[in-house]
Amino acid sequence: MDGRESLDRSSAEAARTMPGPDGQPPYHANESFESDRGQQGPVATSANGNSGVVDSVLQSDIGVNTILTRLKQSVASAREFAAFLKKRSSLEEEHAQGLKKLCKSSHESSRRPDNRQGGYSQHYNEVIGIHDRLADNGVQFALSLHQMHEDLHDLAGNIERGRKQWKQQGLSAEKRVQDSEALMEKAKAKYDSLAEDYDRARTGDKQSGRVFGLKGPKSAAQHEEDLNRKVQAADSDYRSKVQTAQNQRHELVTTQRPQAVKAIYDLITECDAGLTLQLQKFGMVQVKPQLSPTCTDTH
Repeated sequence: MDGRESLDRSSAEAARTMPGPDGQPPYHANESFESDRGQQGPVATSANGNSGVVDSVLQSDIGVNTILTRLKQSVASAREFAAFLKKRSSLEEEHAQGLKKLCKSSHESSRRPDNRQGGYSQHYNEVIGIHDRLADNGVQFALSLHQMHEDLHDLAGNIERGRKQWKQQGLSAEKRVQDSEALMEKAKAKYDSLAEDYDRARTGDKQSGRVFGLKGPKSAAQHEEDLNRKVQAADSDYRSKVQTAQNQRHELVTTQRPQAVKAIYDLITECDAGLTLQLQKFGMVQVKPQLSPTCTDTH
């Protein structure tokens, strides 16, 4: 076997089998990184009580998109309740101010000489006073609702900014790996094609026929030698692409994806906790005016 035949089928097999990073088992190109895809990095949400199925989904190729969708739902819910609080506050403010105006005009009317005085006037003014205090409670209720709206609106805005940041970082890392693997597959296809051409040229009739190139006709031996150089170059390029793709996926599944999933999960927890808090506060401030002594004190 001469120098032109130095790259044979064993070279093709060698190019398809590369050692993994940090002493991992060899990588086989035809496996399309399935072994790496199954490898679990540090589960970012292992302390949150999720089942193994949920965690396996979050650490899969669809994990970042899945949890981003869940975070978007949390933000939408927070904004929806914030909008409700804003409208409810406006309605309560409008009602309270209207009641204040009614109490003021009624009190002024009761003092006119053409209206009954004495015991009737006294009890009537007590009723007006109760409703005036109800209006004051309504104003305070409206202010509380408005503050809750602002708090929840600010929280939703902060969470949304965090969602966009981690969406960009998380999906960019996923895309880098996908692009790297696409380049690897392209290099593999090029190598396979050249290897087949080289095998045909090497095993064919070297004395018959000529190949025409840019610089004129080539002998079969010259054509074989040219193919040999191209296969060796494609072999080197393929090996490099395999190593790059494997290193990037290893970093993705062990570091980048778990970090993104944990950060997004923390944003979901923060958003949902803030929404729950405002719901609880709404329940308390809703009941408080009704329990006020001014609502039932008729003496």
